[in-house]
Amino acid sequence: MIQQLKVIAVSALVIFWVQDGFSQQDLTLKQCVELGLNNNLQVKKSGLEIDKSRQKEWEVISAAFPQITPVYTLNDNLILGTSLLPGEIFGKTGYIPVRMGTQYNTSAGVNTSVTLDYSTLFLAHKASLATREMAEMNKEKVEQNVAFNIASAYYSIQLANEQRKMTEANLKKTNELVAASKVQYENGIIKKMDYQRLLVNQTNLATELQNNLNAYDYNVLSLKFQMGVPLDSVFAIVMNMEGISVNESNSGFATNIDLKIIDQQKILNDLNIKQTWAGYYPKITASASYMTQAFQNDNIAFKNWYGNSVVGGTVSWPIFDGLTKKFRVDQIKIQQTQLDIDKKYLSENLKLNIANANNKLKLSQMDLQAQDQNRKLAKEIYAAAEVQYKEGISTISDLLAVEYSMKESQTKYLQALVKVKQAELELLNNNGNILSIAK
Repeated sequence: MIQQLKVIAVSALVIFWVQDGFSQQDLTLKQCVELGLNNNLQVKKSGLEIDKSRQKEWEVISAAFPQITPVYTLNDNLILGTSLLPGEIFGKTGYIPVRMGTQYNTSAGVNTSVTLDYSTLFLAHKASLATREMAEMNKEKVEQNVAFNIASAYYSIQLANEQRKMTEANLKKTNELVAASKVQYENGIIKKMDYQRLLVNQTNLATELQNNLNAYDYNVLSLKFQMGVPLDSVFAIVMNMEGISVNESNSGFATNIDLKIIDQQKILNDLNIKQTWAGYYPKITASASYMTQAFQNDNIAFKNWYGNSVVGGTVSWPIFDGLTKKFRVDQIKIQQTQLDIDKKYLSENLKLNIANANNKLKLSQMDLQAQDQNRKLAKEIYAAAEVQYKEGISTISDLLAVEYSMKESQTKYLQALVKVKQAELELLNNNGNILSIAK
């Protein structure tokens, strides 16, 4: 009775009904990926990097505008400075010390300046645009990783569900055999050992089913985490093991995001070289200021103000810096060569990975078809062996041997199914088309 209660308890499958803002329909893989791209925290963080790069663009543009600075000063000269004047001015010989100035003085005005070196500003702005493009590519890479992880978790749930259904079906058959064998044992038709072997098999299947349910729950939590939804949220997914659409057009890797990032980094380095050489260009700055001053001895209630204004410009030309910029450019050029090597290595690695994924996909699809036929054949053989056992033609040992072969064929079928799904995802991930599953 305890064993039967255990079987009933572990046979219950958690059903996820959609609520809390999710669609009332079961979620497809496409919908799960779409939700993940909108809710995953890493995707949101990479989106903020794009926003930050846009603000950097405005920071660069702002350097082209005049810089205006209001100025105000107030001084209390506690001890006036002393100057020496020639005594001849006063009809005396030598120098006469004289304190000059007032106790209080103040000034107020505004200074403005603007950089006229627009070539440097243009390069800086161009570099900021390239940086934003790099941030967008990094976001796309994060999105691809999220889509791959969501698809992996999604299919892990599908596989766990398939395994659960197979185990439940096997357990149901075993429960029927246990019930029938119990009557035979009580009537002395079969031995106690044969009946106990069936009970052991029943317990093993019940434990296996519990493990299936635990794996299912774990994969559901993993899917929620990758999607960026609360772990206590409730929703259902479509139980469908159909393959992802993969064809010959998916065999290239021109759209691989890692290759794009390398090319974009080379563009940034080229701009960095131009900006470094631009450090040798003359720098022209125009400036203007207007100031007004007032002086007072007895208090700070200034009455008389005296104004002055200045307009001017500055040209500076850093013609020699100890070759600092030259060595800096040499370092960037070395980095460019390193990026060329990285791109070549990555291209060869992608060719290898895509070729392996294509071969793996073809072989696993063939293996899946063969294992599916074996699974169906083993199921038919078990059904015949079960009838023979119930009719007393075969022994429990014969039946358990056939059951073991059936379970082994089911396991190999699931393993082949896993390989097909892994090959599909790996192929799309390597050629940069993983986000196509959300389209």
